[in-house]
Amino acid sequence: MIKIVDSKSANTPILCMDTIQIESVKKDFDDEKDSSLLVTGGYLGKIKIFKYSSMKLLIQINSHCQLITCLDIDQKHLIIITGSEDTYLNVWQLHFNDTKIDQITLKGSYHLDDQKIVGTQAIL
Repeated sequence: MIKIVDSKSANTPILCMDTIQIESVKKDFDDEKDSSLLVTGGYLGKIKIFKYSSMKLLIQINSHCQLITCLDIDQKHLIIITGSEDTYLNVWQLHFNDTKIDQITLKGSYHLDDQKIVGTQAIL
């Protein structure tokens, strides 16, 4: 078993992660060769987005009230989908301006009665 922990609080394991390759917003990155973001979800219900090459935390979102069990990304539309033990599936839209992540908006939140969500897949 591989245990990955958040570097800011080593006692908080990360449950799921994915990467985004951002070609259109390379100005956000010091290193032109690496425009990847690492997106993680963990025990505290937070989504964290890091610059992949330096592991610098760019954004943190309080997404769920229980642990995030799954995460997927639509690379084309820059959408993050998270599922949680809180029985919600959340869909987040990343917005960029010329130099950085401008904002993240909640596109939808879907509740499944008495169903812990353990897997997601972005098919758009």
